[in-house]
Amino acid sequence: VYIEAMARKRACIGCYGNAVEEIIVDNETGFLVDPDDRLLLADRMMKLLKDKNLASQFGECGHRRYQNNFTYDAFKKRTIKAFSL
Repeated sequence: VYIEAMARKRACIGCYGNAVEEIIVDNETGFLVDPDDRLLLADRMMKLLKDKNLASQFGECGHRRYQNNFTYDAFKKRTIKAFSL
């Protein structure tokens, strides 16, 4: 879900664990919160709802991250590089 959001220039909010922190860069492409911290999750959601510029900035950064790391071409380049050594 996070990668699809980044592809569509949307800010992300996710919880630490299950390698989510490998996708979302905290305070750059979105927010990461502890899965047990409901108050922080609510705070981060409200922050993005109230601050459209921040949400847009996270969306743009996330889209760049998507293009550089998660597209077919990005995977292809890394695979070719790995097998060219």
